[in-house]
Amino acid sequence: MTSLISSGLAEWAFDPKGLKQFHSAMKQLAYVWTREYIIADITPLPAYHIRRLITNVEGFCAQLEWTSLRGVLPPPAADHFGEILAELLIDIAVHERLFQKPFWYLDGKAGPDD
Repeated sequence: MTSLISSGLAEWAFDPKGLKQFHSAMKQLAYVWTREYIIADITPLPAYHIRRLITNVEGFCAQLEWTSLRGVLPPPAADHFGEILAELLIDIAVHERLFQKPFWYLDGKAGPDD
């Protein structure tokens, strides 16, 4: 990132084809990374971990205990709820970080409390 900023505008210029290729490569890397680290079935996790995951997606997911929520989901969704939560958490992070605050990396802060 530092090299892109110090290199100037020329490094940021993408033609539409280059931007599409960059997007495809990043999408593939993100897919591989998430497949490596997500837990599809969250049932074995401790209850406080599951509660924290569900709380983090408030507004996008019913705020029920996992046993109640699992009962109202279709079986395939219940079995792969970890994947669904992971995708949703990533989407929320991208939306908050990139769309709501597109210049977050230029504010000079190390973190939100800085």
